[in-house]
Amino acid sequence: QGPIRHMYDPKQGQKMMAAHGGCNHSNNDDSTIQLRQADPHSHALVLDPFVGTVAYVPDLGKDLIREFYYDANEGKIAMEMNILPSGLCTGKPDGPRYFEFHPKFNIGYVVNELSSTIAVFEVDRK
Repeated sequence: QGPIRHMYDPKQGQKMMAAHGGCNHSNNDDSTIQLRQADPHSHALVLDPFVGTVAYVPDLGKDLIREFYYDANEGKIAMEMNILPSGLCTGKPDGPRYFEFHPKFNIGYVVNELSSTIAVFEVDRK
């Protein structure tokens, strides 16, 4: 691990506050899920470990994975490339929370919080 080269603070130093004040994340009933999916709710930005230029952002609120091109020289997200489903597209919310890569194979895993599932995707390393 080296020094931090780039950092993005979407709140520009302001304190972060819970958007749904009082929403119990331990409940997984329909009303709680509806509250949690009312707005975009990104949980992470995970760079691909193969090339380091594709960033995956699981969005629990919109039930999808956003795929961005990351310009490592500029230290910025340059453009959104793709929007991926977060799971099996059953019509029920999945709530993607995190994205992780297999250390050897072209596989990515998405942990879905609301459906308590793990989705497995093939990843193009090119």
